[in-house]
Amino acid sequence: MESEGAVSLSKQEKLARLGLAVSLAGCFYLAVHLFPVSVLPIEGPDPDTASTAARLMILFLLAAYFIKRRDASPLADERDRSIEARRANAGYMSLALMIVVCATLGLEGYDVFWRSRSPAWLGSGLMFLMFASLVIHSLVGVVHYWRDRR
Repeated sequence: MESEGAVSLSKQEKLARLGLAVSLAGCFYLAVHLFPVSVLPIEGPDPDTASTAARLMILFLLAAYFIKRRDASPLADERDRSIEARRANAGYMSLALMIVVCATLGLEGYDVFWRSRSPAWLGSGLMFLMFASLVIHSLVGVVHYWRDRR
């Protein structure tokens, strides 16, 4: 028996939710490796940390491909295009802001901190910034689709 409020998700909404789940998992994975806590037995990123996060991104792209192929609904209407524009704007602006803040910190006496980090840490840090911008990108889409449903 199906409830009256049950509505199937559009293809774009499915991708937004999947993107949020994958990008949150990637952010958490990288944050645990970049900023170790005494509770966890992790010493910091190694050269494979960023590549493992990249594999998670490839997994997301494959899942998105299969969602697009399996679902026969149209890819996007005017509402989807408007939400996608807002998502892209939020994602790129957050990434630009994070990079500017990190670059500014390098000028204000934090250069010793940046020089003390290994190349694996810096690579994982950049991957963390990318995943964080994807979290914002996906979260904006999920919130807009949720708001449109109400």
